[in-house]
Amino acid sequence: MSIVVGVTGGIGVGKSLFCELLRSEGGTIIDADRFGWEILKNDRNVKTELLGCFGEGIIGDDGEIDRKKLALLVFSDKGKLNKLNAIVHPRLLSGVSEEVARLRKEGCAVIIVDAALISEWKTEKDFDIIVLVTAPRKDRIGRLLEKGMKEKEISDRIDSQTGDDERKETADLIVENDGSIEDLGKKANEVWRKIVLLGKG
Repeated sequence: MSIVVGVTGGIGVGKSLFCELLRSEGGTIIDADRFGWEILKNDRNVKTELLGCFGEGIIGDDGEIDRKKLALLVFSDKGKLNKLNAIVHPRLLSGVSEEVARLRKEGCAVIIVDAALISEWKTEKDFDIIVLVTAPRKDRIGRLLEKGMKEKEISDRIDSQTGDDERKETADLIVENDGSIEDLGKKANEVWRKIVLLGKG
């Protein structure tokens, strides 16, 4: 029987790095963001709906939806973000659910779903364990600046997401990423041992 673990947390907390550390322990990762990107790239109906909502300004030089342009538009406007989510999220959730079912059928022991928006989606019941990764705001901003994001963009993204206090209400385990990668690796190992114990129970 597979254990399905949801790993959540806001932008810049190191959630995806934590998932990679769980992968090294033996987990199989599903990256929810990747499903979102593939939908924007491959679903022509989504492209049509987004153009109807946001106009030609979201199109890049290659004629496809430019994720950066779209992000700059929606993360500074809650109404536009809600419209984007209403179009993309149902398809994204369907894709993640199908992938979980496929991996279960293949007999994967531990399936890790890397997804920032578990609280927003109200899908907590779909997971055996929910792990919340947190980090101080200044550390998050620093990491995102290093990736080339602008401070205004970073603040808009952080402020548009559910806060840690709300996420903690449904989290089974909380990991504070406030140290080195080695420290985070130790915490991932501790979480992994708890996951394995759950599986044995």
